This record gives sequence, structure tokens and C-alpha cells, in this order.
Amino acid sequence: MHVKYGMFGSEAIVLLEKGSSLIVLSIPPDLVDGYAQYVGLDRQSAVQTLVGFPSDGMFGTNRENLARLRELTEILAVETLGVSKGMVTDQIRLDALVGSARVLRKTALPDTLQRLSGLDSILDRILDVKYCHAYDLGQFITIDAKTDWEALGLYIRQWLAEALLLDLRRNIS
Repeated sequence: MHVKYGMFGSEAIVLLEKGSSLIVLSIPPDLVDGYAQYVGLDRQSAVQTLVGFPSDGMFGTNRENLARLRELTEILAVETLGVSKGMVTDQIRLDALVGSARVLRKTALPDTLQRLSGLDSILDRILDVKYCHAYDLGQFITIDAKTDWEALGLYIRQWLAEALLLDLRRNIS
């Protein structure tokens, strides 16, 4: 498995690639900052510890560029998939990008994506992706003053292992 960690301010994006599968994991700033403080590491190292996989590389720019990247892929989803702007989710953005990669790599978009994300050859990387999943930990994890960071870290690593196993099963069938 190839794992790349991206930092956009305090928000982390983790790319997990295995065969024809891609998982994009978004980790919100409150989780990144809280866990970094708990383990006494910088944000980037804390995210790697939280996820539990060794890094094959780093990428990222700033949170403004991440917002622009989301806007750009939202427009792509609306135009290519015909969904309304209010219905666009991270999964739909990812589906639009993966589904359009072959055509879009012949445009100026790859340079824009690289500038905004800090990641080389995004469209080339996803040409062979058959299964893609976007998960936002902020959608199902709430951080408060009583958060048990040790238990949360274990939960996230176990949940991610199960998500990868489910993805592997989907690829076999």
C-alpha cells in the first residue's frame, strides 16, 4: 500500500492507494490539533501516528488552496455528473475527478491541481483507479474536552483497517 500525507493548514488529507483502489481520508483541524497536542508531536507527525501507516511521501499547501481545490472539483462534479451544487459531497467530487481523469489530463487542469495540492501528477495517478472512497472523519467523530485520545486513535486505526478490508473484498468480487 502507498500512503501519502497532506497538510493544508491544520487539516490533513491522507491518500491510501492499493492496486486499483484509492481511499481519501479527510481529518479535520480540531482532531489534528487535539491529537498533536496529546501526543506532543507536530501536526504532520501526529497525523501519521494517528493513521498508523508509514509515509510514502508528503504533500500539501495551505487551507485556502484546499478550499479552491474543493471549489474546482465541485464545479467539475456539477458539470460532468449533472448533480446540483448543494448535493456535491467529497465522494461525488472524487468520483467526478476519477471519472474524468483521462480527458482532463490533456488540459491545463493537471498544473492547477498540482499548484493547489502540492501533489504531482494527480490525474495520472488515478487513471487506473476502479474503486475510490472519500471519508471525512469530521462526519462521525466529535471532539470535546473529555475526548479519550488514546481510545480515539485505536478506534480510527481499527476503523481504517476495516475500511481497507471492505475495499479489498469489493475488488475481489
